[in-house]
Amino acid sequence: MSELACEPCRIAVELRVAGRLHPLTGHWVMNAAIGWDARPWFVVQTAVHRASLADLDDAEAAELGPVSRAITRAVTEATGAERVYFQLLNEAQPPHVHFHVIARLPADPPGVRGPALLGTPGPAGGPSPEIAASVAARTVAILGS
Repeated sequence: MSELACEPCRIAVELRVAGRLHPLTGHWVMNAAIGWDARPWFVVQTAVHRASLADLDDAEAAELGPVSRAITRAVTEATGAERVYFQLLNEAQPPHVHFHVIARLPADPPGVRGPALLGTPGPAGGPSPEIAASVAARTVAILGS
């Protein structure tokens, strides 16, 4: 399958060219979600196409726990989030393993929890390229400590 046939792979190629795809490890990359609301929202995905978690190689699987912990900490530090949601939706066709990393902020109304957060706009401005670069750098630093 061509990388360009997969939406997450196509987006990753475009963001890599634009300097907005951030490597976290040799197997995982992240970016600020594009085309979503203005909430701090990031995407973590495998660096190469993988259709499901069952398809991860041993190194990718071994890094998934540390990457998820590190980016959750980094998003909390960068945004002041009260909670950070780390969700695998993986419904794109063809599928590609990618996680949505979404900040729930102190200013979010009390009724905005869990799935209700997905349709709730965040503060104006959203996840800027600078915030994404900061989250990526913090994630890499946490992974290295």
